[in-house]
Amino acid sequence: MMACMKDLEQENSLLKRMYAEEKMKAEVVAEDKTKTPFHERGRAFF
Repeated sequence: MMACMKDLEQENSLLKRMYAEEKMKAEVVAEDKTKTPFHERGRAFF
């Protein structure tokens, strides 16, 4: 019984970590979509 509980706790920890990583990725993508692309800024830096 205790071994099963320990396995579930480890799996839960892994899933929480995976969720946090995917959430951060989604936030970066969402933030990136709100920025103006470099080629649309009206001038280039050479």
